[in-house]
Amino acid sequence: MINLTSSGSVSGHSNVGGIVGYGWGPNFSQVSSSATVTASGDYAGGIAGVTNYGSIANSSTTGKITASNYAGGLGGSYAGNIYSSAHTGGTVVAYGAYAGGLAGEYYGYATDSFATSNVSAGSYAGGIAGRLNGTINNAYASGDISAGDIVGGIAGQMNGSSVTHSYFTGSVTGNSNYGGITGYMSPSASLVNAYYNIDAVRINGATGYVSAGGLYARQYGVWQNSSTTVSSRSTGNITDYFDQDGGYYLITSATSICAAGAANCAKGDLSSLLGFSQNTNYKFKLANDLDMS
Repeated sequence: MINLTSSGSVSGHSNVGGIVGYGWGPNFSQVSSSATVTASGDYAGGIAGVTNYGSIANSSTTGKITASNYAGGLGGSYAGNIYSSAHTGGTVVAYGAYAGGLAGEYYGYATDSFATSNVSAGSYAGGIAGRLNGTINNAYASGDISAGDIVGGIAGQMNGSSVTHSYFTGSVTGNSNYGGITGYMSPSASLVNAYYNIDAVRINGATGYVSAGGLYARQYGVWQNSSTTVSSRSTGNITDYFDQDGGYYLITSATSICAAGAANCAKGDLSSLLGFSQNTNYKFKLANDLDMS
């Protein structure tokens, strides 16, 4: 399906979409929808309520998407690939569970995509996916994300899935299981080069909350300051942050100034460890007593 547009409003009980209600193997390209999509039951999406196998490329939605369960900017429940600057805005609401900027529940590989949608659910809310069962690569989310339980800037729940080369710049609100990137990770899930700025992202109304993928401002700035694609960004050379001794990088201090994101911190500060914690090849050694008061 190529060069389609949708506007106005679409409503039904379940499997409601701005373009397609239920699809098996559909491929969408250069599709845009500003439609308000409402399911009184489950599965509402800006493009499709439910899809199995297919793709969405170079497409966008900006309408309000609402369902009892499974609401997403592109799909309520989406199994397939998403790529080539597919993106969403607007508002996504699941009164029960599973709401996401791209999909309420997602199976597949999504790359080079983003969501600025504000997302809310009773549980399982994420800037990209409420529940992620696939891979998110080279993506970002920037909306206000909220749920009572299991809520994250990129994914509410990561279920045996991965998020790579991605970031979040919005806000997260939840009562339990919440985080800047994800609210809950299964043991087999992984984050690689996926971060948020601890000193800028507001979690439950305040900055400074440390969760998986968090970097303090000074290191996040190094990672974010790149004229290339997000996949090429890094937190810098580890030797800029730590001295090395016999294969170990030395942790020598833990100061409140560095934790607050000061531009110039001494080498070896504990706060810098966050930038390299996702790399299992690095080994660290405590070289001084630390005062954590």
